[in-house]
Amino acid sequence: MKNIILIASFFVTAISVAQRPLPKKGNDFTPQQRAELKVKKMAVALDLSDKQINSIQPLIANQELERQSLRENREEMKNLSNDEKFNRLNTRLDKKLEFKRKMKSILTADQYEKWQKMHKRKRTEGRKKHKRRRNE
Repeated sequence: MKNIILIASFFVTAISVAQRPLPKKGNDFTPQQRAELKVKKMAVALDLSDKQINSIQPLIANQELERQSLRENREEMKNLSNDEKFNRLNTRLDKKLEFKRKMKSILTADQYEKWQKMHKRKRTEGRKKHKRRRNE
C-alpha cells in the first residue's frame, strides 16, 4: 500500500512539473528601443563620439525595422519559390555590404576593426546557442 501511494505521488509530481509553461525568452522591445540599446552598447565598446553616434543611430534603427518586418513575415517566407528566395538573399547581402561600407566611413580604422571582431564573435556565439537549442 505504501509503495502504491509513493508511486502515485511520484507520477502526480512528475505530471505537474511537466505541464508547467516554459518561461518566455527574450524581450518585447520595439525596434526603436532595440536600436537605441545597440547603439549605446557600441558607443561603450568602441568609444564613439557624439557625431558618430548620431550618424550610426539611423542605420541601426533602419536595420531593426527591417528585422521586425522579417519576423512578422516569417510564415510567408516558407512558401517562396527558389527564384524569390534567391532574390531575397541577394538583396539582403547587398544591404549588408552597404551597411558595412557606411560603418567603415563613419568609424575610424581602429574602431572598425574592433567592430568587425565584435560582430564576428557575436555571430559565432549565436550559432553555438542555436545549435545547443536544436539539440535540446
